Amino acid sequence: RGRGAPRGRRGRARAPMAQPPGKKLKTGEEAPDLPESEKDAPPDKTPKIQGSIAFHPGDTTMNCMPASIGNILVPLTDGGLQYLLAGARANVGVKSGRYMFEVKVLENMNPAEDPNSRHKTPQPRNQLRVGFAAAGGPPLPPGAG
Repeated sequence: RGRGAPRGRRGRARAPMAQPPGKKLKTGEEAPDLPESEKDAPPDKTPKIQGSIAFHPGDTTMNCMPASIGNILVPLTDGGLQYLLAGARANVGVKSGRYMFEVKVLENMNPAEDPNSRHKTPQPRNQLRVGFAAAGGPPLPPGAG
């Protein structure tokens, strides 16, 4: 076959495809840098926390256990405890300003019920709530459930 116009299945010449109006071919050139619309916050000059952040057993609910490694909290889920909310309060606080903290779910707990039970028990909901609590108050606010 020669180098003429491309041909279809039946040997007829096809017209070359045209670009849609308003679109340009990519030429490898990068788009110009646009000015950033949001400005960064000024650097924080307040003093940093000197001690380590932890969850003390006295600041947790009875069914919430701090793990021995890192700041990991484990809810107890045996014998019906999976239906209770577990909560904890850290040993440091916030007075004002903008702060960022991170929470990560490591395991989704679905404890098995007794297979010989006569009643079908509802499957507990897994939920995670993150917030702030007053220094002298309970780890979970009243009416949290």
